[in-house]
Formats: sequence, C-alpha cells, structure tokens
Amino acid sequence: MKNKNKLNVSSVAQAIKKLREIRKPYIRVLFGNAILQAVRPFIPIILSARILDELLGDKNLNTLLTLAFLLVGFMFVTHIISSYFTKRYNDESKMLINQYYFELSKKSMKMSYEYIERKETMDLLHQIEGASSSSMAIWNIAEYLQKGTLAVIEILIAVSLILTMFTSARGVVVSGEMAFIQSPLAFAALVVIVLIGLYLYSVLQGKLGETAANDMKGQVGGNRIFGYLFFHMSNNYENGKDIRLYNAQNLIHSKMKKFIEGNYYECDEFFVKPNIKNYSLLNIVNVMMLVAIYIFIILKAYVGAITVGAIFIQINAIMRLYDSVGSFLTQYNMLKAACEHFKYSIEFFNLPEAKESGKKKIDVDENYVIKFENVSFKYPASESLVLENLNLTITPGERLAVVGMNGAGKTTMIKLLCRLYEPTKGKITLNGIDINEYDFDEYIDMFAVVFQDFKLFSFGVDKNVAFNDNVLEHELVESLKNAGLSNI
Repeated sequence: MKNKNKLNVSSVAQAIKKLREIRKPYIRVLFGNAILQAVRPFIPIILSARILDELLGDKNLNTLLTLAFLLVGFMFVTHIISSYFTKRYNDESKMLINQYYFELSKKSMKMSYEYIERKETMDLLHQIEGASSSSMAIWNIAEYLQKGTLAVIEILIAVSLILTMFTSARGVVVSGEMAFIQSPLAFAALVVIVLIGLYLYSVLQGKLGETAANDMKGQVGGNRIFGYLFFHMSNNYENGKDIRLYNAQNLIHSKMKKFIEGNYYECDEFFVKPNIKNYSLLNIVNVMMLVAIYIFIILKAYVGAITVGAIFIQINAIMRLYDSVGSFLTQYNMLKAACEHFKYSIEFFNLPEAKESGKKKIDVDENYVIKFENVSFKYPASESLVLENLNLTITPGERLAVVGMNGAGKTTMIKLLCRLYEPTKGKITLNGIDINEYDFDEYIDMFAVVFQDFKLFSFGVDKNVAFNDNVLEHELVESLKNAGLSNI
C-alpha cells in the first residue's frame, strides 16, 4: 500500500519535465532566484557583525571603511540582481501559465474524440481547472520546490554560522563557577535541548503544513461547486429568465447557504481548531528553545568566549534557522499535496490522441459509395449497444432522411461515418475500402456536417465558414451563396 506521508518523487520528476517542455527558462530563473534569496540575508549579518566588533575593538578606520563599502556594495549589487530575477520570474510565470493552458487546450483538441465525451475526462479537466485557485497547479509545484530549496540552503548556512560559536571559543579558558559554560557537558546539554526542540518543532510544523495542504487540496472540489452556484447559476444572464419565471431564487439561495455553512463547519473543525492547538504548542517549544540558546550565548559572551559581533550573528542565524525549518516543512507538505493532485494532469496528458491512420488518397473523380456493413457500436462506458448490425448503402446523388426516436443512434451513426468513433463490430467502407485506410484529412474533407448541438464561434462570419485564417474572399462569397446566405 502506498505511503501517503511520503512525497511522490515520480510526480515531482514528471512536473519538472513538463515545466521544461513548456517553458525551459522558467526553471533556471526559479532556482537562480532561490540561491540568491538564500544567500542574500547572511552576508549583511556577517559584515555588520565585523563592523560591530571593529567599533568595540581596534576602531581601525581603513577596516571600518572597507567593511562599510563591502556591505553597501553587496546590498546594491544584490538589489539589482534581485530586481532582475523578480522581473524575469514574473514574466516567465505569465508565459508559463499561458503556455500551459495552451498545451492543455491543444491536448483537448488532439485527443481521441471518444475520450472527450467520457465523464472521467470531464472530471480530470474540472480537477485541473480547480488546481490554480487552490495552489495545486504545476507552477505551484515549482514554487514549493524553489522555496524548499531556499530553505535547505538557509538551514545549511545558519547551522554553519552557529557552529562557529563553538569553534571560535576553544582557546578561551574560564575558571571558577562559570567554568561549566566552556565544558563539553554544557555543550552536550545544549545540543540535546536543541535536538529535542527541533524534533518537536518539526513535528508541529509538519502538522501545520499538512493541515494547510489538506485544506488547499480540499478546496478543489469546493471551488468547483462555488463557481457553479455563485457564477454559473446566479450570475449567468442565460439563467436569468428561468430563475425569474419559476421563482427559483429561494432554491438557489438555500443551496448557497447550505454550501457556506458546510464549508464554515469544515474549516472550523479541520483547519482552525487543530491549528490553534498546534500553534500554541509550537510557541511553547519556541520559547523553551530560545531561552536555553540565549542563556548559553549570553553566558558565553559574559566570560569572553565570543564577541558582541558573534552574538549578533548567532541570534540572527538561530532565527533564520527556525524560519527555514518551518518553511521547509510547510513547503514539503504543500509539495506533497500538489504532487498528489498533479496525477490528474499526468493522466490527462497521457490520454490517447486521435488515430489519424491511413495513407490512401481520395480519388476526386470517383463516385463515392458508402456502406455500413453489419456495424454495431456501444459507447466505452456503456454495456448496451446503440447500433446493432446496421447495414446501409449510400449511393452518389442520393438524399436520405434518417428518422428515429431520441437515443436511437442517428447522431452516433454520423460520428462513426466521420471517424470520430470506430465501430465496435463491423466496418464502414468507401468504394469497398475500409474508411480507416484513407488519409484522415482528405477523408473528412468530403463531409460538411451540422450537428443538432452545433456551436457558432465568437469569430467573424468568414472564420465560422472557413475555419481558417487565410480566407479567400471569392471562395467565401461562393460558399455563402450556395448556402443561401449571400445577403447577410
């Protein structure tokens, strides 16, 4: 059984691969910015500590000016680089999101038509559409990775700085009752306290992060219902007539109220209350750890084992360490939840694309005879046949009217003829040859189909007629004339 507490590394790898396919520069900008933001806070801390020690020590003017110049220069340069990365990141993010939805739309238009009508495919699309508003989209995975990487780098730097407190104080000898502060026992006691504190801290931060991740993940379905109730139903002008004519306001209001009350209860029970408890315990752990560490640092400074500048470094390093550990655990849990959700995108992009097999050319000079030979068909999710042993011959110049009750299979027959579906049994032939052997584009070019649920696109008349950007005017006029629309 799959362990839900572990990160789905496969999903992470597939997400990064997809990101590189969609927008390769995005990854470079993302992680370049992470390294810069991780290192940036520590250099001023170290340089400021050196300035502080110099002011309290030798007060060498050249040293002070050099340190001040380095500090200001570093902050100036990193500010420029950071501004560049921020601008690049914003631009790349917009490009990535637009390109991702373009890839999603392209996949929808290229996939086999039989999958478009499946409920499972519609559910996948709803899950993917709800991901961005719930911070579960593919670009959120990249952000969690970036922030997690940033946190790891900060942890390593902070730990390195904290260790300097012990290595720099080895040569200091302290006698009397304060001698214990330099003893291995004091160091060991502090290490035990810190390790226990960090363990408790990580557990509590993990619970907080997991609660936040579950809350985000739970919003995906809720967002879909919210969008349907508050936008599709009540704010959609197309529903205005029905709502007014049938006095549906009370029904819709009751549905909205029930949704809001249910969401409030779930949020209070599963997010607010657990977080109050975990945050309270986390604050207690923080206070205990900080008291122990600060006492140790103060005593070290009191006996002269570390300088005032070192105190400044240690306090800042410890605070950065706490923040970084918390950030890492939060990002880990958010990444875990987002990767669980990304499986819907993986599944969607792996759906089969339309089979455009067949290379045989259509002879335009031939008279076309189409035959349905013992054709039976059932939809993939159904057990019952829509068509059973259909035999039909359509000869050149013939006009046929196919009449039947709703669900009799009239539209299905046309979909089979247009190669949107393949027969479950039997075959359809054109001049005695299976239609699947013909070149797909040439074959469908023979047909002009208007389905009962046809759609007009929000384009000009020329684009709706030709479905092409390069419309020849004389061909457009001829087509409109043949359709009896020459006076529009």
